[in-house]
Amino acid sequence: MPAADPAALGAALPPLLLQAAAMIATSLLAVNEAECQNWSKRAALAVEAGDDNLARKALGRKREYEKITAALRDQQAASLEATQTLRRQLDAMQSKLAE
Repeated sequence: MPAADPAALGAALPPLLLQAAAMIATSLLAVNEAECQNWSKRAALAVEAGDDNLARKALGRKREYEKITAALRDQQAASLEATQTLRRQLDAMQSKLAE
């Protein structure tokens, strides 16, 4: 089995790390979106039960998760953009090395 080229491995590492970060952000985004829906349902149930105080608390938690979700969406977009930029730079550098 031939040894891996350390330069190629090192050059590929940052895009791989960014892709991993994007995957983690996507997973966290899904979890937080589910929590938003969960707290929205809890608020509706509290209103149906006539417990407006509990409904307010549930809506407060929902807003917290909405803020987290918005931040994760921004992070996901930034990770995707950074990954694409690094991939283009890596491809350009490999192309120059091949010349």
